[in-house]
Amino acid sequence: MKRAIDFMIIGAAKSGTTTVYEALARHPEIFMPEIKENLYFARDYEAGEDYLLQYYRSVSDQPIVGGNYVHAMYFPEVIERLYHHNNQMKLVAILRNPVQRAYSSYWFSVRNGLEELPFEEAIKLDSKNAEGNYIERAEKTYLSHGLYAQQLRGCLQLFARRQLCVVTTDMLKADPELTLADILGFLGAAASSYEFGFEQRANPAAMPRFAWLQRLMLREDALYKRIGRRIVPASLRYFFNRTLTNRIVNRWNVRRFNYPPMPDSVKSQLVEYYAQPNRELAALFNLDLSGWAQ
Repeated sequence: MKRAIDFMIIGAAKSGTTTVYEALARHPEIFMPEIKENLYFARDYEAGEDYLLQYYRSVSDQPIVGGNYVHAMYFPEVIERLYHHNNQMKLVAILRNPVQRAYSSYWFSVRNGLEELPFEEAIKLDSKNAEGNYIERAEKTYLSHGLYAQQLRGCLQLFARRQLCVVTTDMLKADPELTLADILGFLGAAASSYEFGFEQRANPAAMPRFAWLQRLMLREDALYKRIGRRIVPASLRYFFNRTLTNRIVNRWNVRRFNYPPMPDSVKSQLVEYYAQPNRELAALFNLDLSGWAQ
């Protein structure tokens, strides 16, 4: 790439990153790729920078170039690759109550045909999935994704504290325009001239019409994907990802669904599980996380 990426939204998944991404994409000084999730630094790194270039072909005169990958902070290798791409890159982390995030992420995996177990059983496999393939690590580690302090300490081993902006969904809900202004100031962009209303359900809950089709489209070890990575040019793979895959997975093969509330007994266990990690996070970034203890 001729121009380096200036900032990256690094997560956390199911925390409202889509809404923030869309707000930043509307800013005249900021370029955000048409495809929200930049998988180059994780799944497609071996494809080389020709693949990364596909995300940024339409950059024009915007002074700030951004990107988004909601699992970036969870994968140490992704943070390392971001650093090697641009060691002056700024990172934006958006954090949601990890109990709520875990449950929302679980239903997102159900939506994508990746999860069939009840939530109470699925979370017992967290450690196993953390050692699994890319999809299992990214989409089925419901508990460990919420250990934010551990992940952000990893970021700070490479990036300076001044390069990291941390906000919570609670901040975005309480005062969305002020919080967006803080993010824009951190990025060096002018204050926005448009209203920003935070909507956490930018990716609403849904169920797959055909679970087998979702699994087929998302499996990284599918035969057609293995062949495609070898013989199909990066520009065509990007095109298919932007059009066919995205439309099947997120539009044609899903139906709206309101998932049930988390059982109180499970919720209590998770509140206790995250109590100490949340205290560490609050101390590390001077955050008020009192609302997460319930």
